[in-house]
Formats: sequence, structure tokens, C-alpha cells
Amino acid sequence: MQLLDIDDNDLTEDGAIASLMNPETGNTIDDLRVPINDPEYKSLRDTLKDDKKDIYVTILGAMGIRKIQAQFATKDRTN
Repeated sequence: MQLLDIDDNDLTEDGAIASLMNPETGNTIDDLRVPINDPEYKSLRDTLKDDKKDIYVTILGAMGIRKIQAQFATKDRTN
């Protein structure tokens, strides 16, 4: 999924809401959260803030719980 945004204004104890999009279908997911103070997610947040590359994440799911994996891939934007 492509990470479009992390909305720190919509914050709970679980983190800030993330907006994700399936680049093949255009379908979006807006119900997963990214921890705000977890150092594991710092580079993800920094790359998003830099706004120079598209960010792709994996969603892990087990036993009805889903989360965004902290490891991610980037792709240079072409103009």
C-alpha cells in the first residue's frame, strides 16, 4: 500500500491515523494507526515529511489485528 499521509491531529494512545492507497485499484484505507513516539517508525515519518519519494508499506495482520510494518520501500517520483 502507498502511504499518503499520517494525520497527527487524529491522535489516540495507539498513534496517528494513516491514509493508505492501493496503487493498482485506488482503494484507500484510513483506519490504521502509526505510533507517534516509537523510534521504529521515525524514519518512516521523516521520509514522509521530506515529501520527495512515494512510500510503500506492508500491512501485517493476525487474529483480527492489523498494523503497518515499520519497514518500507520508496520510489522516486517522476515529473
